[in-house]
Formats: sequence, structure tokens, C-alpha cells
Amino acid sequence: MFEPTFTQELSKMNAVENIQYLTQKYFGIEFKVTQKQESFSNNCTGALIRNDDFHEFKANFISLLLRLSGYYKTQQARQEIANKLKELAISNKYGWAGYYSELIALDVYAISSAISNIDYINIFKRIDGTLAQRMSQKKIDIDLSFILNNKKYYTDIKAFKSLNTELYDDITQTAMELVKKELKQQTIIAVDNLEPITDEDTSLLGNNKKEIIDCILNAVRKRATTINYTATNNLNIKFKISYGHVLTTITTKNPVDMADVDYKKIYKYANKLLARQPSLLTFIANPWFNKEFINTNSDFFKIYFKKVATNIFANKSQAHISDKSNITFKEFTENLSGLIFIVDNSIKSSKCLYDLYIYFNPNATNADSRVCFSDFETAFKNQRFINLIYIQ
Repeated sequence: MFEPTFTQELSKMNAVENIQYLTQKYFGIEFKVTQKQESFSNNCTGALIRNDDFHEFKANFISLLLRLSGYYKTQQARQEIANKLKELAISNKYGWAGYYSELIALDVYAISSAISNIDYINIFKRIDGTLAQRMSQKKIDIDLSFILNNKKYYTDIKAFKSLNTELYDDITQTAMELVKKELKQQTIIAVDNLEPITDEDTSLLGNNKKEIIDCILNAVRKRATTINYTATNNLNIKFKISYGHVLTTITTKNPVDMADVDYKKIYKYANKLLARQPSLLTFIANPWFNKEFINTNSDFFKIYFKKVATNIFANKSQAHISDKSNITFKEFTENLSGLIFIVDNSIKSSKCLYDLYIYFNPNATNADSRVCFSDFETAFKNQRFINLIYIQ
């Protein structure tokens, strides 16, 4: 847990000042923010300055920074970590998720003594034969490279967040604030029976945000307790409204149905795959930016992540991955060596911080991109803070 003097110092700081202090304390690097950014906060940084809650998370976050400070000694790596901490501090709403995810992955890969020569941020200017070149990029930046059993691997790191959860939160929070301001009423508003939808449908729904909020306000004026909204893409959303202090909603969580929607978001990272080296994608899940995973367990994730991986690896369609792309599903599959999913438990747990689910692609066609199953099993099995739940 925290040192007493450290706790006292934290209690006097706002969320941004706290991250500034921690960055200086553990990495010896200062950063400045604008006057507007000084008041920013999010789930992560806000929890760190709470004196009444999140004690496990605060302790785990400080331990994370201590480990990262010990692992990453080069000035370039430390500066990159400081940059991510700054962005984490000045990100509102869900914007912090990606920066936090990079810190978690940096920790996971460094924990294993079998992994060495970790380089944080890799820039490739010669990208002949890559999907990125086909997408008219001039270079590729990949978050991490590392050596495992004399073989070099590359992986980019992403938060496995759902855009629809972010949009729904934005809609309901904005609606509740407007109801309080314009109608002088205190309400609780939430989506009922939340179902997974694609990022494309979420974007279309976002175009109707103002209309949806207006519908909710009209419903409140009539003291309605439910509202059904049908978007232009025929997506039906049900909102529930409470005028008291409690609101009960229904959430159905079918891991197969969810995976059949969520796997599609992975295709947006085609520009992160190399042509002649093992290319992995690492995704981080956390309850604060994955509300759809709250109250799930390893049995759920075993089904869910395996279905996500299977949908990607088995897709050899010659169709394009999107209307705006010239890359086919088959090409994406052939260039992807594997998927690594990390479930971050640091909000609640002090022992098993990370659950790992690793899937290697049997349909990767480049011989140089083959991944050794046993090397990864050895690297992550029986490691402190890590629970290797599934590897295939």
C-alpha cells in the first residue's frame, strides 16, 4: 500500500497534478499542461486521488510505475512513458484508455524473464510489401518489439474498448445534465438490454446524437419511464428513465454473439502488420472502458476471445475489409501472426493483475511470421502477476 507521506501528498493534488508528480517521481521527467487541462479527470486519474476508495488500484498503479521505471532505462523509453502518462492525465471520458493500455502491455511483456531486448516505439520507413504501403502510408510505427528465444517479434498495443459504450455514456450523461439544467429534474438514464453493435453502426448512430437526446428530453417532459429509438440504420435502442435513486436495466451477455460483432474492430489495424516479421496485435480489456465485460469471468472470456480469434483467422474472403479499403480479409489474415488479449484486473486484485489469452494464427502464410507456441507458453506460465489462462 501507499507510504503515509505519499498518501498525504496525493490528497492535496488534483488528478492532473498527481500524474505530473508521479511522472517526475518515477521517471525524472516533468511535463506541463494548459490552464484548461489542469482540471481534466477520467476514471483512471480520478480514482488515484480518491481517499475513500480504490485502494487496491492505487497501490497497483504505483507498483506498475515502479516496475516500468526499473525495466525501461533508456531515455527514449522513459520519455515515451512520460508522454503516455501526460496524455493519460489530460484525456477526458474514454480517451485515456489507449495510453493506459500501452503502460499495461509494457509491464506484461517485461515481467517475463524469458523476454528481452524490449524496444518501445519502432519506426519502419522501408515498408515494401506491407499492407500499410498499399494504404499509401510512408512509414509504420509499432509500439513494441522484443526477443523471445532468439526470435524477434513485433506487436502494436490497443485498448479493446467498445465505441458504442462510449457513445451511450455520452448520450445518457448529456441528457441527464440537460434534464437537470432545463427541466430542473434529477434523473437516472441508461440503455436497457445493451446489445453489441459494430463500430460502423456506432458512427452512424453518433450522427443522430442530438436527435436522440431531444427524444429523451421529450420523454422526461411526459414523465415516461422508457423510450424506444430507431436509428436510420434500423438499429433499435431502448432507454430507461428513473426519477428516483435506483434504475434497473437488463444486460444479456452471450460471448459468441458479442464476438461475432466485436471481431470486426480488429481489421482497422491492418496498417500495423509487417510483411516479413512476426506481427502480433495486443489488446487490453479493463472494466472502466469495457463495461460490457463487467460481471464476466474466465469461462466467458475463453469462449469470447477464442471466437474473436477464430473469426479473424478463418476469414479468407476476397472482399475488402471496409468500403474505403483496398485490403482484403484474406490478406489481413495472412499477415497476422497472432492475437494476445490481456484482461487487466488491477482495479480489484493485488495478486493476479493480468489474465492472458493467446491465439496464434494457423493461416499466416509468411514463413518468417510463424510463432513458436511453446516459447510463449514458457515465457508467461507461472509468472508473478500473470495468469496464462489460454494459449492456442
